[in-house]
Formats: sequence, structure tokens, C-alpha cells
Amino acid sequence: MADLHLGYLKGADSEHALFDRIAKLLRTIQLEKHDLVDRGLDSKNPTRPRFTIRPELLKQAEDVIISLQTLLDAAFSLLQPDPANALYVVDPESMMLFTLKGSNSFFELSRAWEVITTRVAKGQQVFEKYVYVFQGKLANLASPSNTDPAVYESLKKEDLTFDDVVDKLYQGVPGLRARLQPEQASRLDGGEPLRSLLQSPIHLKEVFSPREPNLHHQKDTTTKKGRGIPIGRTVYRKWIKKSLSNKRTNVELE
Repeated sequence: MADLHLGYLKGADSEHALFDRIAKLLRTIQLEKHDLVDRGLDSKNPTRPRFTIRPELLKQAEDVIISLQTLLDAAFSLLQPDPANALYVVDPESMMLFTLKGSNSFFELSRAWEVITTRVAKGQQVFEKYVYVFQGKLANLASPSNTDPAVYESLKKEDLTFDDVVDKLYQGVPGLRARLQPEQASRLDGGEPLRSLLQSPIHLKEVFSPREPNLHHQKDTTTKKGRGIPIGRTVYRKWIKKSLSNKRTNVELE
């Protein structure tokens, strides 16, 4: 445990300490316009999400999530915890990182970032608690702020949407629930979705406007005889709507 703690604080010769990498990640409190990459709409791959976060930030987030989870796994294995105290998971079901890699919704991107930064910050506290329990400074891992394991178990169900996951997390994880106003928490408990309680960030919606897919290839708009077919905006919108009919957030920016 001492080696794990030292490595967390000091790092190896070839890399910065995880403590410092986490501190750098958490400086990005919320996503700003320069953090997003607008990939546009691809007529060849209409289901590809329009937005992702910039590669450097995505790589940074992925590195921290994986490194912190590896550290927590190793530290937890050295303890003899009560079965009721499950291993802390930074990104349950990896849903948040997956969302940051591509989404059409500013709501989803913003919530994913908030969940990740909140969980990473809490993960640091959990690791310190593991150390204290190992050293005998704490009797056990029990805490009123611990999340009921049933919350995480509920996330393992198949076919859960992003909305299903964040609704459960903000309802059952104390650190995320604390970000809501009492009235919002009450409405969430009553079955109202988080998406209707928290508006999409206006500062992002004002920067990025709706776009039409680009037709990169001539063969996409010609007949077999080679004559061009003029595709109007209305017709193309109908095609896109049909192609993305199974997506909750199509071309609209939420």
C-alpha cells in the first residue's frame, strides 16, 4: 500500500504523478466551446455523432479514468472489506467516456463531463480512505456518503440509454445528487427525467448552429446513367430523419 500511495503522489521517472494528472483534468470544470470538436454531419455515415471533445482532453480523461481505476483496484485488493462495501468504480459501465467520444447532444456531453470529474474527485477521497483503513487509522470503509451498491447494480441492465444512466446516478449517488437543487432532486425522485430538469448549456448552443450533411461524393447524388439529381434541403432532411429515426437526438442540438 505504501508503494501505491507513493506512486500516486510522486509518479514514476517517465511520467507525471497521477495526483498531478488528476489536478490538471479537474481544472476543466465545465466544457467550453474550445473543448469541443464539430465533425459535421457525414452523408456516408449519418449515424456518426456530430460532436466529440478535443483529442488532447479526451486522451487526458481516458488516462486518468484508467489509471485511477487501476490504483483503486490494487488498493482495494489489499483490504479485507465488508462485502457491503463494493469497489469504487470511476465510470460505471464506461458510459460517460463513451459519450464524450461522440454525441449530438450538448446535454449529454455536459452531463458526462460533470459525472466524470465528480467521480474522479471522489475517487481520490476513496483511495485515501483505503490507505487509512489499511494503516488502521479508520476502522472500516463504511460511510453515510457511500452510494448504495444497488444503484450500480441497476446500471448493469442491458439496453439502458444515456438518460437512464444519468437519472439513476444523479438520483442515487450523493456527490451528484448534491449538484441538484432540492426541488430538482424531488422532481427527479418523482420520475421526471434529468434532461428536463437541467437545461443544455446556452454558451455552447449559441456557438454551434444546426448544419446540413455534406455530400462529399458525387456518386451519392447521381443515377446509374450519371445524371445528377438535385437534392433539396427539405428532401435531405427527410432522408436524415428516416436514417436516424432510432436516435433520440438526431441533427438537433440539445
